[in-house]
This record gives sequence, C-alpha cells and structure tokens, in this order.
Amino acid sequence: MTEVVKNIKTYLFLYPRPVSEQLKEVRAGNLPSEIFYGAVELIDKGWDIKFSDCRYEGRFGRLMSKLKAYGIHLIDFGTIKDISSVDVVVVKDEFSVLLALTAKLLGKKIVFFDSLFKIPQRFWKRLAVRACLSMADKLISFSGAESALWQKEFGFDDSKLAVLKYAIDLPFYTPTNKVKLKDDGYILSIGRDLGRDFSTLIKAINGTEYELKIVTLPYLLEGIEYDHSKVTIYQHLSYEELFELYSKAAMVIVPLKKDITHASGIRGLLEAMALEIPAIVSKTIVLEQYFSEERSEVIFYEPENAKDLQRKIIALSANEERRNTIGAAARKKIENENNLLNFAVEFEQILLRV
Repeated sequence: MTEVVKNIKTYLFLYPRPVSEQLKEVRAGNLPSEIFYGAVELIDKGWDIKFSDCRYEGRFGRLMSKLKAYGIHLIDFGTIKDISSVDVVVVKDEFSVLLALTAKLLGKKIVFFDSLFKIPQRFWKRLAVRACLSMADKLISFSGAESALWQKEFGFDDSKLAVLKYAIDLPFYTPTNKVKLKDDGYILSIGRDLGRDFSTLIKAINGTEYELKIVTLPYLLEGIEYDHSKVTIYQHLSYEELFELYSKAAMVIVPLKKDITHASGIRGLLEAMALEIPAIVSKTIVLEQYFSEERSEVIFYEPENAKDLQRKIIALSANEERRNTIGAAARKKIENENNLLNFAVEFEQILLRV
C-alpha cells in the first residue's frame, strides 16, 4: 500500500487585489473559483493557505496602490508579519523585489505565479525583474512559449520553470448557466486588459449585419470612433447580467493586438467555450498552444487584420453546422484539459516540489 505523505507546509497567496470579500462570494457560489487560480481547490484538499489584504488597507494601502501604478512596489508591516508566519509565499501577477527580499531574509520560499507578461525594456524595470528572477524558487506561467521567451531574454535556470494550463471553474458555467446559440444574436466581446484590439473588431463588424456588445473599461476605447447605434459598451456587470449577455450572443470575438506573448484573452475565451458559444480569436503564440482550429475548437484570424476577421465572421454566420460543431468541441476541450479540478492537481505537484 502506497503511503500518502501529508503536506505540512503553510502558504501565503498574495494577489494584485484585495480578496477577502471575493472569497466569501466564491464560497456562496456567486463568483467562479478560478479568480483564486487553484488556491480554493487546494484549501478544499486540506492545504494550509492564507491570504493577505494588508497591502490594500488604510492610508498606507491607498498610497501603495497609487505608487504601484508607477512601478513602485512598497511593502507594509502587516504583509511582512504574514510572510513570517508561513513557509512559502506565492505572488500572483507581479514581480516585487521587496516581497522577494523579505521572503528570503525571513528564510521563506517564494513563487512568482503568472508574472511573465510583456518583457520590460526600461533599464530599471529589467534590473528589478532580474533581481526577482534570481531570488525566485519557482516561476509558474500559463505558456511554454511565454516561458521560453523570458528564459532566452534573462537566462535563468530551467529548474525554476513550471507551466500550468489555464483553467476555469467549469461547474460555475453549467448546467444552469449554460446558454443556447441565437441565430439572430449579436457579437459579444469581453476583456479589460491592454492587449485588447477593439479598433480592429469595430472595423470588422461594420461590414456585417451584426450589432456588437463589448464588456470592457471605457479608456480602452479612447480614440476609437464607432456607431453608437450598432456598438454598446458595458463596464461593470454582475455574473447574472453577464450570463444574460452570453445567452443571446451568436458568437464571441476575442480581439488581441499583434505580438502578444502572454495568456491575454484566455479567460474570456474559455468562458465562451464552456458555454458552447463559437469563438473567433486573434492568433497568438500562446493561444495556438492551447487551442486547435483543426479540431474545431476555435477559429483564428490574423491579428489587427479587420478584413480577415470580417471574412471569418461572415463565414461562421452562414454555417450553422460549423457553429454547433465548434460549440460542442470547445466544451469537450474545457472538460478534458482546462478544468480547474485538474489544474489543482498539477498545481499541487508543482508547489510540493518547491
């Protein structure tokens, strides 16, 4: 009989936002657990994990948030105290020299999780990143291609790297929230990061019969002219409102800029796939690693090419059989490869090796 070794380490997860209230919402079933990137599933498996919102609280928290916008990452006493109480610190979405240095001085392991975004060009940012890479015990990314680019640029040790496939909380999207395709629906696009290319999307839909609904932050549309009778912009929506939008969409478009090397667009794409809505997405090195056009999981178009996108929209609109095929194949893909429960098993093995 194989002996099960209990994990007795303690972990601190630090996110780029306060999470205490969100955790309550996840437990209540109002938010999908993927917003914690596997931590909730590990807690349910018996892991000793704590979260810290200290960096966002009080006057100092407000000051830190303002300075963070300029690339200045301060650290407060509360966070230092939280780091001192655990064995491993997991930092999501950012590199912070002070967090890494604090962890090392206190004899803790530090993991940077999904922090490999666009490679910095400014000297001082590159210097800070090099310091974090040298202190990191593990670097977890959502893409082997992304990791390879960073490793080529900075030359860190292979043993620090680990790759996880991005995943979502599949039960949250089914069965009660599952939607049906509408032949007379609109095009839906969702995304709030700087990699979104709404200009190309708006140009593409101008030659179609479709209306367009975009869920985003208004500043991402600054300088882009569009017909307000044909394009509707939403900012903050509840999941109930979001699922209502999904329920009447004919297709989902994920428009991304050229040369995106991180997993931009993947969460919105997986949501659509889980709901069996056919999706058209910009071709990037990361998304090509995740999804296959040959297996009818998605349709790719050339980034920043409005004519190519328009052709793909018109062709998909005219082919009901293909829409249904893509929807079914997409859902199966999520069930088999991008399910958060499977993600947690792989995440667990990576952290156990830290």
